[in-house]
Amino acid sequence: LLRDRSALGRHEREARIAATLDVPGVVRLVDAGSSDGRPWLAYELVQGARPLDEAWADRPPLERARLVLE
Repeated sequence: LLRDRSALGRHEREARIAATLDVPGVVRLVDAGSSDGRPWLAYELVQGARPLDEAWADRPPLERARLVLE
């Protein structure tokens, strides 16, 4: 549960910002809300995608930084 106002505010800002993004390589936000006091964000499903920590496990930090900058 996000009872801390600052944490809830960060969650709401993330949802607003994510909803405006329409950029290749960035997963789109589909919906946002809360259920039983628990805020959630729902992003589009990308078939075959892996979490960054898994996909980047074998890449050195400088390469990761370069990819993010691109």
